[in-house]
Amino acid sequence: MKTLRAVLLSLAILASFALILSACGSDEDAKAELSAALDQVDEAVAKFQNMGLDSTVPEIKAARDEVAPVWEDVVAATEDVDSAEAEKAQQAWDELDAAVDAVPDDANIVEAAGVLGPVQNLLNVIEELRALVTPEE
Repeated sequence: MKTLRAVLLSLAILASFALILSACGSDEDAKAELSAALDQVDEAVAKFQNMGLDSTVPEIKAARDEVAPVWEDVVAATEDVDSAEAEKAQQAWDELDAAVDAVPDDANIVEAAGVLGPVQNLLNVIEELRALVTPEE
């Protein structure tokens, strides 16, 4: 009976250890996935950063539409990374999307300036997420 208990205890310890190890690996995989999604979003967000005084509202909306599916990948990837805030990433997108939607197509670039705050907020979230997936030196 003591031998059976010892074997069962050993198996339970080994199973717990295996679970811990598999969880560690999965967070690293999730961070790699998030990093790849952030690389893609960096390219798409660059269009917002390159907007100038000659940009039109339809161009701003087109840039937003390009970022949308890539940002969805970022939000999905944050859900699998420990300490990543998926809700914050989604909120940053929702605020940007609403700000862009609120600008009439015939508005000039000065009238569209309300988009700048949400764009900056999105950039801040990207920076925070990038810090989570970038190994410390």
